[in-house]
Amino acid sequence: EVLFMIRYVDEVKSTLENIVILCMTDVDQDKQVLRRQIEHSLQCLERNVLIARQHDTYVFLTNEEKELEKEIQHTE
Repeated sequence: EVLFMIRYVDEVKSTLENIVILCMTDVDQDKQVLRRQIEHSLQCLERNVLIARQHDTYVFLTNEEKELEKEIQHTE
């Protein structure tokens, strides 16, 4: 949800660190546990060709990009 919400906010990069911070619900929350959960979720989204990692940021793929990525995966 956070990745979707910051999608068009130029001032906030969609890095893993920023996503973790924005997902924190309590000041005392274990950041490392949350980080691992978010990493797992991002990996699932990436495997299902819904997002892509570009250097240190994550972005949603357009429908055209999804189709192209699926075609590339099928040729490998």
